[in-house]
Formats: sequence, structure tokens, C-alpha cells
Amino acid sequence: GLPGESQSILYSFTASATGNVSINTQGSNFDTVLGLRSATFNPATGALTCTATALASADDSGATTQSAFVYTVTGGTLYCITVDGYGATGYGTGLLDVR
Repeated sequence: GLPGESQSILYSFTASATGNVSINTQGSNFDTVLGLRSATFNPATGALTCTATALASADDSGATTQSAFVYTVTGGTLYCITVDGYGATGYGTGLLDVR
């Protein structure tokens, strides 16, 4: 996880082209918090480093406690997606949809 976010799960992807990406946790069975950050990868160590500042984030989309946002990514750029739970009971089975 990220510093201060002990239960966060990280996913990474490299944008294949410049355009909008839609990310959501709809269908998860807990209150989610979602973030998108720039990232770097060190091939010598295998370490993925995510920036501390989120490029986009969401908590509670519409009338649900799941999260969703759309962000314009840049082709060839490495990103981290962070999925966190909100509050002391913010854990469970999560679903992540990236399009």
C-alpha cells in the first residue's frame, strides 16, 4: 500500500494511447476510495513507485459507496490505480473496472 493507506491495493498500467480512461469499483461489497497517480518503474530493482499526489480520486459515486471517475491519460505513461477502503470497516471483496 501507499504510506498512510495500509490497506490499499495498487494496480499499474501503461496507457496505450492518449484518451479517456474510466475507472470504477461498482459491485464491490464495501465503501471504496479510488485514486489514480503517476508512476515510475525501476527495472533493476523491480520497484514500482507511485506519486503521493493523486491525479484523480473518487469516493462515493452517485447514491452508492463505490467509486468512479474518468481521467484523460497520456499514451506511453505509467499510472498507478489505488483502491482503498473508507473507515475502519472499509474492506471486503472488491471489483475494479478499467476501460
